[in-house]
Formats: sequence, C-alpha cells, structure tokens
Amino acid sequence: MDIPLSLSYRGSLRTSDATFSCVMSNGDIRPVEIRHHIANSSASSFTEGYFKQGVLAQDVTAYHLGRTELHPSPYCCVHFGTKQLLCEFSIKILSKSLKPNACDDPIVREYLKELAAMYAEKGGYYELAKRYAKNLLRGAWLWENIESESVTVVIKRCGQLLVKVKNAQNIDWDEGWDEYQSELSTLTELIANSFCSKGVCILNVAAYIDVEVLQEVLPSQLVPPESKRQEGKKRKISKEIEFAKTTLANDQVTVCLRKAKVGAGIQLIDDWCSVGEPLRVSEYGADKYQHLAFRTPQLKNDIYALLPNVPDYIQLLKDNQLGDNPISQEIHFVMAILVKGAVLNRKSDKEDK
Repeated sequence: MDIPLSLSYRGSLRTSDATFSCVMSNGDIRPVEIRHHIANSSASSFTEGYFKQGVLAQDVTAYHLGRTELHPSPYCCVHFGTKQLLCEFSIKILSKSLKPNACDDPIVREYLKELAAMYAEKGGYYELAKRYAKNLLRGAWLWENIESESVTVVIKRCGQLLVKVKNAQNIDWDEGWDEYQSELSTLTELIANSFCSKGVCILNVAAYIDVEVLQEVLPSQLVPPESKRQEGKKRKISKEIEFAKTTLANDQVTVCLRKAKVGAGIQLIDDWCSVGEPLRVSEYGADKYQHLAFRTPQLKNDIYALLPNVPDYIQLLKDNQLGDNPISQEIHFVMAILVKGAVLNRKSDKEDK
C-alpha cells in the first residue's frame, strides 16, 4: 500500500485550555495572580564569555562579566489565604480514527477503515484507552504543577461524578495503581467505547492541589512571533515572559495551560519504542528533552514507514489476537497516531522532476 497524496485524520481527543483558579478558605474562587518583578542578575550565558567552544568572546573582561543587568522576571502564584489551587478543563472523546477525514485514494481509505474495524474487534482500543486514562487520572497533564503534597483528580460526566483519585502525585506510569483499579477500569471502558461508537463523550477534568502560602503556579508560556524574537536579538532586549491567559465565569482574567500542552500530557503513551518513560505520540517519536527522535526512517519504525504495512496488519488481525509482540506494538502505535490526528500526506512524484 502506498501512502496517498492526501491523507488526514481529525483528532479523537479534543481538550480545552486548563484554567487555574484559587479556592479560598471561605469557598470563593479567585484568579491566579501574575506578579511582575525585576531581577538584578549577572552575566551567565555561554555567549557572554565565549564566541565558540574554547574561543573567548571579543573584548570580554572581568568587568563585563561581573556587572549586573535588570531583567523582567514575572511569575505566578496563588493568593494569600488560598486553600487549594484548582486546575480544570474539558475533554471531548470522539470516534474520528475509524476512518480518514480526507483521503484521495479509495483503496487506501478502505484499508484504513478495515484496520480500525479489526482493531476495535480485537480490543485494541481498550489498550490505548487504558493509557490515556492513566494520564488523566495521574495528572500528567498538570506537568510540573503535579509537584505537591496532595493532588486530587476528579472527573465528571454530565455533572455527575465518574471517578475520583486522591494523591495522584504518588502515581507513576507503572506503579501506584493498586487501590485505583476500579477507577482506571471505569474510565478506560468509557474512553474505549467512545472511540468505537457514534456520538460524543464530554468529560470535565479537575485537579485540586493543596498549596502553601503564595505557592508558585506554572502556566503555559506564550512564544512570541519570529519577528519579535529577531527584533529582540538585534536590539539585545530581554523580552518579558508572557503567560497564557483566559477568563473565569466572573470575567476575571487568570492564567492557564494551553490545550496543546494539556493534550500533550494525555498523549504521553508511546513506550513501544523502548526508551524508558513513555513519549508523547508523534510521527517520529520525538523527545523534546533529549532533542532526539526514537522513530526514524533508518529504524523503519516511524509512521510513514509503518503505514504501507496496513494490509499486512489487517491480515494479522484476522488470524490472531493482539499481544505483547513487536507487530502488535506497531499496530498500537499506528492507531495512536490516527487517534491523535495528523496530516500524513506523501510528497508528489512530480515535485522531483
């Protein structure tokens, strides 16, 4: 099977931004504060002292490296008297992976529809759903904000409590689930069924984080446009960090985690390429912390290398169950990409002429 010139999937997990708010001792809800400080700091970057490795920067002196400069240093924290930090968002679970959103090759389209149908029949969506459920319940979407002495994750559907997990900060990918098997099973079943059925399932996900006096909050940071970044470099201006913002029900402005960051936390499920901690599902298995990709054309385990194997995967699923083996893991990865949503076009042969 050749990858078509037009092939795309819409995501099956759609999150909102995650708002931060302060729950006061009297029950009032207040926005998270942004404080603007000016830091008096000395030179610290490599380029202050060196042009390149082993080569000193031009005219670098002890005075130059010892003087201090003022830098804007904003940060976020809870109000004085805050009892808990509340972070909540909604997630919409759909069945968009059952067929392509766009595909210009009818044969490929039928192959992909058949793969999804066979995957559902063999219980494959349950494996993916369990992984997404784990990240929702253990608060992986909170990123560094999970670092607290007590975090309670509450998930509701249609205003009714679905599952509740206390001390989510103590749960790891593979450990700490013994007392939460019922909650994990309930959420897994719901997500797996939503992947395979028509309609939509919408959940409200909230984390209640116990905090101390003026505890720091870490929202998403906004990346300035390329033009502003280049302007700052030319003028040697240190631009102030800008945090992502949204509004509460009373129109008060507060900070938030952007939907892309929330979704990235939920999508940390790719441990099929054996790199230790699960990677965020992506076409080339990129790890932003190591600046490496673990799914490459050389290894033939990236999505573009595996997609042509879809007819073989279908035949395997007709004759066998999914298991703990390399081929099953390839199928799980391919379906995880389709659940994530992606544009999977190949380059036109005409462009090479």
